[in-house]
Amino acid sequence: MRHSTDQLVLLFTFVLAVFAHPTAGADATSIIRDGDVEIEVFVFGEGQTTLIIAAGNARPAAQLDGLAQSIAASGIRVVTYNYRSIGASKGPIVGTTLHDFADDVWRIADSLGLEKVHLAGKTFGNRVMRTAAADKPDRVAVPENAMNLATSRANTWMVGIPQCGHNMLYERPEDLRRLIVEYITQRY
Repeated sequence: MRHSTDQLVLLFTFVLAVFAHPTAGADATSIIRDGDVEIEVFVFGEGQTTLIIAAGNARPAAQLDGLAQSIAASGIRVVTYNYRSIGASKGPIVGTTLHDFADDVWRIADSLGLEKVHLAGKTFGNRVMRTAAADKPDRVAVPENAMNLATSRANTWMVGIPQCGHNMLYERPEDLRRLIVEYITQRY
């Protein structure tokens, strides 16, 4: 039996929605509404610099709780969110492109009153963030010396660095937190 891509996306989305759980430990939770799109957002910490992180492979934001809390403890505000149809997020899925998911990222930034943000993503989330950066490059915060880090650490999740890998699955959580904090605060 052959299934259409739209059927598989709907099945995958249903399974994720059923097994998604709320993100614990966030300092603030909100729903951003824009037309037929509702995005569930979790904010960790306070800081003048903001990092929006997208989870991997259309997984719930809870996947990033530990990392978000660790980065927030370093003085960086971290925002995670659930993709459409995961948790309390809603919106069209069938026919959705990476540009639609990237628009969701900018909806989040706009709702928080942020002109420039750092972007990071795990696996599929990295593709979403790269698309967001390509769609609105003037809104991506990139440290001046990012090229130094790109040369020394090519496996980073961070969007603003050329020649990055898309996956940090084999990095230890503390190394990943340190890398992201160093990148954002330019301590490398």
